[in-house]
Amino acid sequence: MSRYKSDDICIVGVGCILPEAKNIEEFWNNLMESRCSIGPIPKERWDKDIYYSKDKKEEDKTYSHVAAYVEDSILKRNCKDLGLKWIRNNRLQIMAVEASRQALLCLNKTKLQKKKVDIFLGCGDLDEILSLNCFYQNKEDWIKELPSKNSKEKDEILREMKRFSLLDKVTPDDIEATIQATSMIKLIKDRFNIKGEGCLIDAACASSLAAIDTSISRLKNHEADLIITGGVESHLGPSSFVLFSKNGAMSKDKCLPFDKRTDGLSLGEGSVIFALQRIEDAIKDKNKIYGVIRGCGSSSDGKNSSIFSPSVEGQVMAYKKAYSGFEDAIPDYIECHGTGTKIGDPTEVSSLNAFFKDKKIPIGSVKSLIGHTRSAAGAAGLLKCLLCIKNRIIPPSKYHKNPLPNMKKLFLNKKIIKLNKKNEPLQAGVSSFGFGNINFHLFLEEYKEESEIIEKKTIEDKDNTIAIVGYTDISDIDPYEYIKKNDLRIPPKSIEQTDILQLKGIIGALEAFKDAKINLDENIKRNTVVISASRLFLNHAKDFGMRVRHLEFNKILQDYDKTIRDDIMSKIKTYSKITEDTGAGILNNVIAGRICNYFDLKGKNFNVDADSNTILAAMNIAVQEIKLNNSLVLLFCSDDELNRKDKCIDRKKTYCLLLASQDYAKDNELEIKRIIKNISYEDV
Repeated sequence: MSRYKSDDICIVGVGCILPEAKNIEEFWNNLMESRCSIGPIPKERWDKDIYYSKDKKEEDKTYSHVAAYVEDSILKRNCKDLGLKWIRNNRLQIMAVEASRQALLCLNKTKLQKKKVDIFLGCGDLDEILSLNCFYQNKEDWIKELPSKNSKEKDEILREMKRFSLLDKVTPDDIEATIQATSMIKLIKDRFNIKGEGCLIDAACASSLAAIDTSISRLKNHEADLIITGGVESHLGPSSFVLFSKNGAMSKDKCLPFDKRTDGLSLGEGSVIFALQRIEDAIKDKNKIYGVIRGCGSSSDGKNSSIFSPSVEGQVMAYKKAYSGFEDAIPDYIECHGTGTKIGDPTEVSSLNAFFKDKKIPIGSVKSLIGHTRSAAGAAGLLKCLLCIKNRIIPPSKYHKNPLPNMKKLFLNKKIIKLNKKNEPLQAGVSSFGFGNINFHLFLEEYKEESEIIEKKTIEDKDNTIAIVGYTDISDIDPYEYIKKNDLRIPPKSIEQTDILQLKGIIGALEAFKDAKINLDENIKRNTVVISASRLFLNHAKDFGMRVRHLEFNKILQDYDKTIRDDIMSKIKTYSKITEDTGAGILNNVIAGRICNYFDLKGKNFNVDADSNTILAAMNIAVQEIKLNNSLVLLFCSDDELNRKDKCIDRKKTYCLLLASQDYAKDNELEIKRIIKNISYEDV
């Protein structure tokens, strides 16, 4: 008989929109059939003639044009059913609302509205249509300044641009309503009459498990009654393809995880949403329990690798935390990160062998069927595990032919495996790793109705009052001048490709640690959590998208004077050349990742975006971490403001806080600068 603590977290609702799968039933059927949804990208998403090139070295081009995508016809039908508008609402919003609708179907609506329901979604990128719209809105001045004296011709070009980008069909208010990814949280709240807090968690490709991990902390601290969580990804625009092509991670065709034939990853999109509750409350509410989360472990790689390279040590650390208290557990199945890259897959196999001591365990990766859904990847893997447990079957990986040389007893099953274990609950592990040195692993268990629920013993001895033990305001610091005077060990070529906010993150952390006079010993490094608070869409990300989208002009201007076309195309030089270093320099979560890498910190790291409440929401999450794990939290804050005119984010004040419990500060002889008594804000 299983024994659960009253505050163990369980999954009570599930929903999804994935390639060729409108719901979880269709997703399961595809898994059982080994149906691969990776194919040529539709022309309505982007034009292969503009962006594709077999030559891997050609600037601003991608050598791959395949992906797993959700068809427009499906999303248009969702719009109609949800009362949304196809022109006004973007893919990110539609998929998030529809998957949330499915996840909440089995819950009692009357009880739901009486609960405090929070929303934590994994998301690391804006919707792809925004980059197109921003591009054309920002380039109107370019057209007006053309040397051509023919004003009529300029007007024709502007009209063609608006038609091409659909800007002639939407209003400025429509664009403003969708310019921030956080807009999908407001839509979910309005649709389901939810009152609670909400934010986006960005840990790159580990975002959805990071969001689930944040949700677990919040529920265990009794700060919410139910949480909507998971991940959403909708960026299959050309910039995503160019980004992965330039760092050599993209497959020319379909990805083949853990197979010698693989040559990289394939991109995918979708949304997978879960509803989480404390198990005691789920039983009282008579909600169906899909599975129990026994543990969720996380770690940063520290200095063990570069920002983009995985680490065996970091992954093993995440496994150890996930299976803490269940060290003898041997999962019936492990859904791996398994992207199909030449470095990533062998590293993951090595870490699994190291932790599970060469036990015979079936593994797999759903990315072979739906591609790498990045922000939704961990959630998609968790959904697969839930369905495996429900149906007591491990679907086949029929594509697999040539196993990697270091697999040992790990194996991918080419035929269906029936799970017949009856007395003990089925167990599964799910991994999700992200750029920025972040690793997450979740330990899932089948729920048995006859299980015993025991009261969690609370320890009241510790003082959980939150103290600020370090602070620095770096708003007026010029990071480039600072780097000249201080050796930050960042190569000059990397600095050129790195957003200023990422550089300020390292500087802010340096100054905050100095202010706190902290000796970073191994114990502190292992447990320090790093959170950045910044709205998605760094300036480097905007410039990167502008450079890639620049090629659209070739098509729009093909019937106009060559002088005009050449003049506009020459302006591409105003943006940095895209290199293998570009990817790391444009991601919000890498602000925290760079800090962990520089200081060799091993705790979790991620970015928080909650619109105008970003800093306070991040601070609230930091407090939850401290209360649950008594961690030291480094919080890097960017006081951001939406620039509605230029459709970008203006970074105002930047500062860094070191937070800890009052007891932690006393135990480590840290000076307490201030006490945080309350964090209060109105979530809109």
